[in-house]
Amino acid sequence: MLKKLIFIFVFVCPLLILGQTIKPRISVQIVEHDFGTDPGPFNFIIYNGGGGVLKINRIRTTCSCVSASIDKKEIGMADSAKLTVNYNTSLNTEDGIEYIYVSTNDENTPVLRLTATFNKKIPPLIFPNLAHKDSTETKSDQLDVPIIYFSETSHDFGSVETGSVVGYDFTVTNKGKLPLKIIRIRTSCGCTAAITNKNVLDPEESTKIHVEFDSSNESGKVRRTIEVLSNDPSNERSILNIYADIKPESK
Repeated sequence: MLKKLIFIFVFVCPLLILGQTIKPRISVQIVEHDFGTDPGPFNFIIYNGGGGVLKINRIRTTCSCVSASIDKKEIGMADSAKLTVNYNTSLNTEDGIEYIYVSTNDENTPVLRLTATFNKKIPPLIFPNLAHKDSTETKSDQLDVPIIYFSETSHDFGSVETGSVVGYDFTVTNKGKLPLKIIRIRTSCGCTAAITNKNVLDPEESTKIHVEFDSSNESGKVRRTIEVLSNDPSNERSILNIYADIKPESK
């Protein structure tokens, strides 16, 4: 009996504590989809890259012409959910850009902003304070903000031989009207490094974020994340994802 109690204390208790202390972290493979003239549907895949349960509290859009629903409102650790977005062309015949806001219990990203574009001819509507209040009212001076944009937010290296180092460049652009500042870049693992040679981007300026992944001591299918902190008021924390299938070293 004493041995069983010792086992529970030594092995089970730390796992319970770990599950309680690691907080949920929301991430997504891509943050924008261009519908073109196709009304959809399109599925954004939402991931919980942290611990505990990621809770989807609310989903709202900037236009009644865009509807969004998710197949599960509670996402466990290392699990995902499907966010389905449709565009009703009968409610809006003009081209433009609309946003989908996903409110969660992620303390670092309480609101994730996704983008639905329709031929990209009309400037986007920006709601920088939507993460902190429900009102969608904006002031004219709030429209002049930096907007961080990634042409892609995930890259799959495919099959990688263990021990090798692979790299990839993500492109980041400032789509706003004020300078975009990249405050910090951090990775989820010491096996991954990320760096940029330019931390301040003028409107419409782009730069590269170079990511390197060291597959030493890794095996099987892995996913690592890169967190980009910026002064975009609606998307202060952006997540990039890299994937690889680590194979044994060939002899």
